[in-house]
Amino acid sequence: MRGPGGLGGLVALPRLDLCEKPSPLQHAPRLSARLGVEVWLKRDDLLGPAFGGNKARKLEYLLADARVQGADCVITCGAAQSNHARLTAACANLAGLDAYLVLRSMDDPAEQGNLLLDHLLGARVQIVRTHRTANLAVAMQTLAGRLRAEGRRPYVIPVGGSTALGAVGYAAGLVELDAQSVSAGLEPCAVYHASSSGGTQAGLAVAAAALHAGGRPWRVIGVDVDGDPDGLRTTVTALARDAAALIQSGDPPLVPAVDPAPHVRVLAGYTGPGYGIVSEEGLAAIRLLAEMEGVFVDPVYTSKALAGIVGAVRCGDLPHGSSVVFWHTGGTPALFAYAHELAGAG
Repeated sequence: MRGPGGLGGLVALPRLDLCEKPSPLQHAPRLSARLGVEVWLKRDDLLGPAFGGNKARKLEYLLADARVQGADCVITCGAAQSNHARLTAACANLAGLDAYLVLRSMDDPAEQGNLLLDHLLGARVQIVRTHRTANLAVAMQTLAGRLRAEGRRPYVIPVGGSTALGAVGYAAGLVELDAQSVSAGLEPCAVYHASSSGGTQAGLAVAAAALHAGGRPWRVIGVDVDGDPDGLRTTVTALARDAAALIQSGDPPLVPAVDPAPHVRVLAGYTGPGYGIVSEEGLAAIRLLAEMEGVFVDPVYTSKALAGIVGAVRCGDLPHGSSVVFWHTGGTPALFAYAHELAGAG
């Protein structure tokens, strides 16, 4: 357990080593030629255990905090195909903690994709009949109370691991990208990523503010996948300010005291029919990246973020010849749970 040294400073926050960093930064030459902009892939889909993903960066801090607090198990929540739940189960195993997953579904979900992996990882899964992830908070607290009555010491992680502490992982993540870009000869440019519960974007905004103040103007754009861009912007801004305060309490801080709010940019219009529902643009993006680079994106999050890049090229927000980073936040196992919807992709 240690702080994130070598990333522009040390933070007085415990962290577990759960994934090998940095994640790769790869140029995508065939996709670049197709779109007319230079596309780079930040491969957090290769980060961490159990098929990887962005939540590993958050869980390094959250599970370290769980250990410090003496927890012997963790509880988190999400949709039945939650990437966060799958990675929490895997990383909890590595940390020596039991995992309890409170997942939502209106029916009996098929045991495939992420849900299959949850069971293989030995997680205790509870299905709650509700449409809204927000409704799972009460179920988590009820479960925590029962476990405490049994003598257990649970640590509750909100949906997506999106807390100020979890966001610290992505403040460090953008500093990591900035260092890689120097070696790759890539100047600071636009960074697109999927945004939902807000923790990833909040951390990126904190570091974007600090790097901009230091003459490294990264422009981070969170592509809304929930269909509530105003709500997302409010959530991300609050999380970013809390994360900034937490990080700036370090000695020395990872980033200087700069307000991250002006660096919270949300792109709307790519949710499609709704959260967790395949969109036409997302389906086209899945096929495009697979055919061009042999890299898969998922139907819920990353395909919609990649569709945002395609749309930005078409409308001129990303000019011909400019550079862009697609931050691949993972989610590949969910592809298998959408086989019926994706079958027409060919």
